[in-house]
Amino acid sequence: LKLNTGFFLVSGFVQAELPMVSPEEVGFDSEKLEAIIERADSVYEAGSLPNYVIALAKDGKVFFTTSRGNRTIGTDSPVGMDTLFPLASMSKPIASSAIFHLIEQGKLTLDSKLSEFYPEFESMLVAENGSLDAQFEDISRPITILDLLTHTSGIEYRTAIGGTTDVADLYEEIGLIDACLSAAENMELLAQLPLIAQPGETWNYSISVDVLGAVVEAVAGMPLGRYVAENLFSPIGIND
Repeated sequence: LKLNTGFFLVSGFVQAELPMVSPEEVGFDSEKLEAIIERADSVYEAGSLPNYVIALAKDGKVFFTTSRGNRTIGTDSPVGMDTLFPLASMSKPIASSAIFHLIEQGKLTLDSKLSEFYPEFESMLVAENGSLDAQFEDISRPITILDLLTHTSGIEYRTAIGGTTDVADLYEEIGLIDACLSAAENMELLAQLPLIAQPGETWNYSISVDVLGAVVEAVAGMPLGRYVAENLFSPIGIND
């Protein structure tokens, strides 16, 4: 496989861990894969993203890699296969996996109520469709772990991230979820704001998994980061 050295970069770590092979060796077409570079470059050159790193592997063998851009805009610091990126919402399956790890240990269930760990959620109000002009209703049933896992808890997101309702504006005003506050402090603030739907009735992408992280802390007695490091990451060799 002939690589355009201006765009391709494979770190020594990846080469040591996963051998490089040609696309044809694992059933792919080199020429067709070049379209990936064209598409990624078009997005990069339009200014829609500051950099990119793409890698494809099959059966433990890397057969395609490409990267472009710098780790810091305006500097000569090319991204590559060893560049660390913020996980953002890909931390959601990690926090959710921590919840299932606790379920396996019998420390909670899918039907466990959020109020068991944070009693302030026992008496919540609901602003239908997140409108503060609507008549508030009492919560029809407790929020459960399953509701949080499936984004059907009635909890919202800040407007800066994805919320679109009056309640989302309140999240924005208060600054939920604030990393400078403890999990317990964030939960105390969140419990004072209305839900945008009754639990279990409506899917709404939200900070529900942030709440699950707080549940992990309450159940395990340690921060989410430490819990996943000790129980999920370290056993399978994830160090970064």
